[in-house]
Amino acid sequence: DLQFITGERVQLVVDVSRSDGRVRWFKDGLEVDEDDNLQVMSEGLRRCLVLPCAVAEDSGEYICDTDSESATFDVKVLEPPIKILPRGSSASELNVMAGDPLSIHCELSRNSSDLRWLKDGDEVTPTENIIMEKLGTMHTLRFLSIQAEDAGQYHCNVGADSRVFTVKVDDPPVSIVGNTGTPEQHLLMTGDDLVLTCELSRPNFKVRWLRNGEEMVSAGRVKILARGVHRQLTIQNVRPADSGTYTCDAGTDQMHTAVYVEAPRVVEFVTELQNVTVLEGETASFKCMVSPDNVDLRWELNGSPVYSDKRFSTTNNGMCHSLILHSCRLSDSGKITANAEGLISRAKLRVQEAQVLFAQGLQDMEAEEEQDLLLQVQVTREQAEIHWVKQGVVIQPSPKYTLQASGCTHSLTIHGVQASDRGRYSCESLHDRTECRLNVIPRSISVKKGLKDIKCVEGSSVDFTVEMSHDGLVGEWWKGGVRLTNDDQCTIRSSGRQHFLHLSDLTIPDSSVIAFITDTLRTTAQLTVIEHPLTITQPPQDFVVNEGGAATFQCEVSRQDATVTWDKDGVQLVPNATCRMYSVGRRRILQLSQCGPSDAGIYTCHMGDINACATLRVLEQEPQMLKDLQDVDIAENENAVFMCEVSCAQAKGEWFKNGEQVQVSNTTKIRQEGRRHFLLICGAQCEDAGEITFKARRLQSTARLRVKEIPVRIVKALRDRTALEGHRVVLECKVNPPRAQVKWLQGGREIFPSAKYQICNEDGFHKLIINDVAPEDEDMYTMSTAGGQCSARLLVEGLAIQISRGLSDVRVKAPEDACFTCDVSLPLSRPAQWSLNGEPLHNEEDVSIETRGNRHRLILRNTHPGLSGTVRFTAGKARSEAKLTVQG
Repeated sequence: DLQFITGERVQLVVDVSRSDGRVRWFKDGLEVDEDDNLQVMSEGLRRCLVLPCAVAEDSGEYICDTDSESATFDVKVLEPPIKILPRGSSASELNVMAGDPLSIHCELSRNSSDLRWLKDGDEVTPTENIIMEKLGTMHTLRFLSIQAEDAGQYHCNVGADSRVFTVKVDDPPVSIVGNTGTPEQHLLMTGDDLVLTCELSRPNFKVRWLRNGEEMVSAGRVKILARGVHRQLTIQNVRPADSGTYTCDAGTDQMHTAVYVEAPRVVEFVTELQNVTVLEGETASFKCMVSPDNVDLRWELNGSPVYSDKRFSTTNNGMCHSLILHSCRLSDSGKITANAEGLISRAKLRVQEAQVLFAQGLQDMEAEEEQDLLLQVQVTREQAEIHWVKQGVVIQPSPKYTLQASGCTHSLTIHGVQASDRGRYSCESLHDRTECRLNVIPRSISVKKGLKDIKCVEGSSVDFTVEMSHDGLVGEWWKGGVRLTNDDQCTIRSSGRQHFLHLSDLTIPDSSVIAFITDTLRTTAQLTVIEHPLTITQPPQDFVVNEGGAATFQCEVSRQDATVTWDKDGVQLVPNATCRMYSVGRRRILQLSQCGPSDAGIYTCHMGDINACATLRVLEQEPQMLKDLQDVDIAENENAVFMCEVSCAQAKGEWFKNGEQVQVSNTTKIRQEGRRHFLLICGAQCEDAGEITFKARRLQSTARLRVKEIPVRIVKALRDRTALEGHRVVLECKVNPPRAQVKWLQGGREIFPSAKYQICNEDGFHKLIINDVAPEDEDMYTMSTAGGQCSARLLVEGLAIQISRGLSDVRVKAPEDACFTCDVSLPLSRPAQWSLNGEPLHNEEDVSIETRGNRHRLILRNTHPGLSGTVRFTAGKARSEAKLTVQG
């Protein structure tokens, strides 16, 4: 065996006995041909075969054959081992900041998919953050956002080569979020708590807190806390000595805060507030004196802050502060508080109620049922508290009763007066009372203006109106015995005494009796809907269009649901890619696109017995050849493309080859893209050569197709095969071009497809499949083609025979018959052998040998003690033995 690396020079040398001796070189059974990569040389007695630059396909069995003997070389050409190239790979040590992207590159000497990435001995698997890429020989391990846990040693292993990359991940510098660099100012009073906070760009970093440059520690009143990215300094119960500049030191960033602590001042009341009592509507005044004179004093009434407005006014003059309440109300009674920066002074305000008398009282009234009744009084002052009473029961606001007050006027509205509302009503205050009697009389309802019959055409709208004698009556509308409600077709409304019904989009079935019912009253009318007469209200118009343009015919009919058909010159049209028919309301539209001369004619719109016609004229354009066909020269099995361009995209073209029109098939395609026309011939053969012509109306262009035949050669020869009897065997070789015709021979006899033989061609791989191989199929098989032939021998091995049931010992008395039976796994192609004490047995007078399928039997007659011994059954390599005992 000889082994070489791809690209090396391979030289096979044989020495012969005579300098004029002729030798022949074979590779895998085929005689070699010299070319750039295979040279045959002869120098004296030495014969050489040289491969200047070996490739993997050169592997195989080489034979140097003379007339009398031959020499064999088993040559193996192996790919060189894969190596990692330093020049295209990343550096062995990589430093990166946490959160940054990182790419580790590794370039191989040739393409391979067997590269593995390992981190600290464990194989790396792709994740959302880790991506493995391969581009040619370059392999990349990419981190989208590297983290601290990604640091370590990464191994790039391929074959026997390996490269190590050490990745170090550094933490990013810490910064204080939102730090502007300008110190903040904090002003505190003695006893307050100072809280300073900051937020870092990342957690797990210890900051230092400094006051006037000296580091602070958490103890006593000082508390230092850290939660995630937040840092906090708290100083409880601050003192003036705590004033100074505080610094949060985060290494590369610092935040400064100026803190000032002041002592509180002493506030005291020189004169306290005094209690005040006033009548409702009068003015109340509160005064106090507070030291010092610049105190921030705030007023409160019953715990609520008081601000200056129309009723409240606050003033201060030095240490004197005053609060004045105008038009006091009973609700103002309570506590008045003066808050002087936390120091409190309180006093009581008492507002006494004034008498409420009726300036205008109630009078007896009479009302009709269902009407709204208004009872009204006037009192001597505004915002007086009064009560409305009916039959001794206080009336509360409800849907039935509405109570209103405006200034000194108070009113009671009774909605929808009923007979039960009769009785005595009164209005009372704490100091006065007025009353009246209400009498309710029944109402008389009638229809002032009833419904009228209406006749209309389908699709139109109608309005029905009823006028009643009273406002606010509730009625129902009915149509054909069905109660109507508001929907898309029906609108019901009322206004005062009038009630309206609006019906739209009426159809013939809507004809019926319309009724309005309220209480015991009813008014009706007849609604009659008639059909529209079926007519063409607007016929289509004649149309002139340039070739390739679009034409639209519109026909308007009298009814929206009318059905029409279109025809051209008496032939009914059907919709397609260039012909559209659709409706918009009562319009019927025919739209033609990419009009050609054949589209010219008379177009008719049919609606029953009614027709309307229009004429279409198409102005034809004579096409010009913008780009002629070009001759095409190709090799056999290649694709040929012919293209030409004409000036008119609507011009229909035809293709001809040698005068005959070209038809579309699996190998011939015709396509048009706008103004360009294409003819594609796939896998052209020599018989496809000839003259190609394109015609469009009176336009014509011609070119020639020349096809160069490819010489037939055997790329891969047949190889000897060995098959088991009864199995299937495949003999395969490769021929270029793939469509070359071949013949298969057994010995010198040609083989044709049958149940026994299958012949197929799969893209140049020609196969002979022999089914159910038998010993007689053992022979030399040949594939013959125009470029030569190759042969291989088929050997057939019989199936291994096994003993299914072996012989059993037999004991008989002379001269009884002795019978031995043996079962095998398969029928035998050759007779089995029987022997007794090593002597072969054959069919004769006292010996009978039988075979039935897989069962074999031996019968010995006229036995005697001398026959005792060992009986053996042999079938191929399988055998079985048993003892024969004959007693006298």
